[in-house]
Amino acid sequence: MFTIFLFVSAAASAQDALPYRDPKLPVEQRVADLLSRMTLEEKVAQMEGAWENRQFFSDSKTLFVDQDGNFIPENAAVLLKNGLGEISRPSEKRGPRQMAIYTNTVQKWVKENTRLGIPVLFHDECLHGHVAPGGTSYPQAIALSSTWDAALVQRVFAATAAEVRARGAQHCLAPVLDLARDPRWGRTEETYGEDPYLVSRIGLAAILGLQGTGAIDRSHVMATAKHFAAHGQPEGGTNVAPGNYSERVIREYFLKPFETAVKDGHVQTVMASYNEIDGIPSHSNKHLLDDILRHEWGFDGVIVSDYFGITDLVTLHHVVATNAEAGKMAVEAGVEIELPPDFAEVVAGEDVRVTRRELDERRGHVRNGGDRDDARKSYQESLAGGRQERHGHAGTVYKVHGSRVQEPRGGKGIARSARDDQCDSNHSASADARSRAVATTRAAPGPRPGASPDQSDSGTAARVSRSAHACPQTARMAQRVQDAAPWLARSGRDLWRSAS
Repeated sequence: MFTIFLFVSAAASAQDALPYRDPKLPVEQRVADLLSRMTLEEKVAQMEGAWENRQFFSDSKTLFVDQDGNFIPENAAVLLKNGLGEISRPSEKRGPRQMAIYTNTVQKWVKENTRLGIPVLFHDECLHGHVAPGGTSYPQAIALSSTWDAALVQRVFAATAAEVRARGAQHCLAPVLDLARDPRWGRTEETYGEDPYLVSRIGLAAILGLQGTGAIDRSHVMATAKHFAAHGQPEGGTNVAPGNYSERVIREYFLKPFETAVKDGHVQTVMASYNEIDGIPSHSNKHLLDDILRHEWGFDGVIVSDYFGITDLVTLHHVVATNAEAGKMAVEAGVEIELPPDFAEVVAGEDVRVTRRELDERRGHVRNGGDRDDARKSYQESLAGGRQERHGHAGTVYKVHGSRVQEPRGGKGIARSARDDQCDSNHSASADARSRAVATTRAAPGPRPGASPDQSDSGTAARVSRSAHACPQTARMAQRVQDAAPWLARSGRDLWRSAS
C-alpha cells in the first residue's frame, strides 16, 4: 500500500512539474507547451460547450447531470474524457450555494480525471445583474443607459462580477452592444439605446466593471461584447433577420461600440450574431471576424458563437448542407468556441477536416503585442494602398488590385483557372439569388398572375441553375434553392392569410 502511495505521489508531482502548469512561466510559453501535448480530440473538446438543460436535451446519456442537477461522474467519464471548453448557465435551478457546490464538484473532477487536467470555464447571463436564482437584479440595460452615468454602471457590473465569481463562474455573456434602431425589434430593452456614442461609453463602463481595469482577478470575470454585428436593426424588426447595410453605415454606426470595447476596454470575448450581412451569416463572415476584429482592431481574445449559431448555418441560413460543413466554415471564419451543442463532433468528422494548424491558431492564439501591431499595421497599409486579400481555393491567398486578381509568386497553392473564377462568380450570384428569392417571398407571398403555385418563386433558382454547369458547388446550391422555392412560396401565402 505504501508503495502504491509513493507511485501515485510521484506521478502527481511529475504532472505538476510540467511547464504548462507552472504559473511563474510566461503565458505564451505555457500555451505552446500545452498545445504540443494535446491530441486533436482534446483540442476540439476545448472548442466545445455543454448545456446541461433537459428542456433542450432530453437524452440522459448525453448529459452529465441527473434530474435534480447533480453531477454524474459515470456519464462525465464518457462525455468529458477529452476535457471541455465551457459549461453553460450553471445557475439554472440552483441558488448561490447549490451553484458553488456544482461548479466546484465539476471543476475538481475535470482537473483530476482528464489526461491534462485543463480546467473548464463556466458562463452565465449577466445582462443587468446575475440572471440566476438568488441573483441581484438591477434595472434593465436600457434603464441603466438612461442614467448617462458611466461610473454608476461600472459599479453595478463590478458588483455583478463579484457575485458571479463567488458562485464559481468566470465568464459573463454581457454587455449587449447592439444599436436599437427599430422599435419593432423585441430585444430593445437589452440594449443601451440607439446612439453609437452613448452605447460605446456605457458598454465600456460595463466591461470595465465586469473585467476590472487590470488583469482579471478572483472578483472579476470575462465580459462578452455581443452581438457582432449589425444585429439591432433587422429587416422588418424581426429578430435575427438580415442587417443589409453598406459597410460605411455598419462601420460608422454599428461597429463603433465594439471597436471601443476592443481598443479601450480590452474585452476578452466577442460573440458573433445570428443575422447575416449581404447574404453572409456572421458566424461564417471572415471579413467581419478576422479581417476587421482581429487584424484591423487587434482583438486578442476569444470569439464565441451565439447559442446554436453554427447549426443555424444549416437550418436558418442554408449556406451549407451539413453540420460538418457548418463547423468547418465557422472555424475558418474565426469562431473559436461553440456555445452548445454539437461542435466537437462536427470539426473532428471524417468527411470535413480542419487542419491541426488551424485548431492551434484558434485555441492558442495568444500572441505578443508586437505580433498584433505588425498584423494590424500590415492590414491597414493594404487598405491604404487600395489592396485587399482574398482567400481562394485550398487556402491560396490572392492579392486584389482593383478588379485584377493576381496569384502570389512562388507557385504555392493551386493554379487558378477560368473555371475557378466562374465558380467564385457563381457563388456570389447564388448568394444574391437566395437573398432575392427570400425577399421576394416575404414581399409578395402570393403567386404571380398566370403562375402555378409551385412556380411563383422558382424563377430565381432557375436562373442560377442555368449557370450552375460551370461549377459543381454552385450546382448543388442552385438545386437546394430550386427545391426550396415552392415551399417558400406556400409558406409565404400561409403567413399572409394568417396575418389577414
